[in-house]
Amino acid sequence: VSYQLIRHRYAETAKSCAKQSRLPAHRLAKAVVLGDKQGFVVAVLPANRSVDLDAVNHRLNRLLSLANQNDVDLLFSDCVEGAVPALGQAYDLDVVWDERIADEPACCIEAGDHQELVCMSRNSFVRLMTRSASGRICS
Repeated sequence: VSYQLIRHRYAETAKSCAKQSRLPAHRLAKAVVLGDKQGFVVAVLPANRSVDLDAVNHRLNRLLSLANQNDVDLLFSDCVEGAVPALGQAYDLDVVWDERIADEPACCIEAGDHQELVCMSRNSFVRLMTRSASGRICS
């Protein structure tokens, strides 16, 4: 898909990345890693929202909870700690994403560090998420 890289000052949180990039927080899609006995899932949601575990578990028929930092570091060993990209498919992980992301004309995701974002059109994002579950998974 077509994309554009946006560099910004170092920022550790998704909201800070949005602010540094001068983007509305709802246009930055953050990734939250969840896990259960079946494995790990990446939940993708707007940066200005929080993951709703009950909604995710209901949507996926699982019993997921937040993954611990050691597991996240192992899963995303090529990324800076805390800069998990929303494309869990590239790591052979299941992804569930909040459908509100598709309400926007474009979105950005972490590039795996705390200084770059990958920005793309709504159509490109949806194309990347074609095989992933979606729904209202955040509050």
